Amino acid sequence: MSSWQRTGRPSDQLVAHMMMTMKDNIEILSHEDDDIALEGATTHCRLPHDKLTSQELACFPDIARLSRATHAVFLYLRNKTLQIWLLNPRDELTFTGLLNEIPAPYNSDTNLVRRVHGFLERYGYINFGFIRPDSAVPKSPAKQKRKVVILGAGAAGLAAARQLKGFGCEVVILEARNRVGGRIATYKKGNYVADLGAMIVTGLAGNPVTVLARQMPMTLQKIKTRCPIYDASGKLIDKEKDDVIEKEFNRLLDACAYLAHTKGITDIEGEKLSLGSTFDIIFQQQGKRVREKKLEFWQTYCELQDKQREIQDEMISLKETISKLHAEYSRSMNENENTENVPLLREFQSRCRRRDLQAAIRVRYCLYLW
Repeated sequence: MSSWQRTGRPSDQLVAHMMMTMKDNIEILSHEDDDIALEGATTHCRLPHDKLTSQELACFPDIARLSRATHAVFLYLRNKTLQIWLLNPRDELTFTGLLNEIPAPYNSDTNLVRRVHGFLERYGYINFGFIRPDSAVPKSPAKQKRKVVILGAGAAGLAAARQLKGFGCEVVILEARNRVGGRIATYKKGNYVADLGAMIVTGLAGNPVTVLARQMPMTLQKIKTRCPIYDASGKLIDKEKDDVIEKEFNRLLDACAYLAHTKGITDIEGEKLSLGSTFDIIFQQQGKRVREKKLEFWQTYCELQDKQREIQDEMISLKETISKLHAEYSRSMNENENTENVPLLREFQSRCRRRDLQAAIRVRYCLYLW
């Protein structure tokens, strides 16, 4: 039995599971059960559906001091505003348009509705992105416009500029590159196109990029779990090598996180370290470590070669000794066979030579095994 069936209300996990695709996002916001639709809207906006956030408590201290019934009215107005905005994020949601959509009796306190609308607009929960402004809303006089300079034409800079311009500010963006987008960059060569960064939308529930995709409109393609890697010649890298590369890449990411968060190393001589520069430093250190291990390997290899040469020289010497002893032993055996009466001394000499021969053979065999 699910948590929704046990309590009669959808859980956060259930709503998040139901909002896995863009189509599910729209369907849940249009759900005939108002509780499910409102909770889906707050989940998508990263807000709790049943309580005020610390930011809301700071902006609405009068509401925070009042009864739970007043809290419930505020939460309904906030959640309903989010739902109405997300159902049609291409058009600006004005206070007048919102008031017309709020059902009675919640629309009786127009001042509270206006404050909720202003709060959500001010903090970017509604009326952000590529929206069509309401022409009926009067523009601010020129003398009231504030001038704002934004450094960087990345996603954050462009979004801030658009939002501030919507608030009536005069905005100037400064960008060092000859393009906009920041980390979002598309490389084009002939008929081939490759995205160089920030091209993956990780999760749709609670992600404002989902709203931007609906506003443009833009079709999101589901990413397959399999992510093959190709080499410079276009040949598919085998799975074993791919796994090694992925493991090493994740290990490097962990090392960068360890340096920044655990060791607190975020700059060198006053210059801030980016993720890319940290990668470069780790690569250099790894290259140094590999060169040191390679040098150590060749030193050990040379030492073993010298040891092998000594052993081979000793084996050659023993071979000569063995050959000499074997010849003497064979000669003494022949002498013994040709003599009827074997003297004790000659027998003793023969046995000594045989013992020396066996000892030399054993030593040579041990050297060979070593």
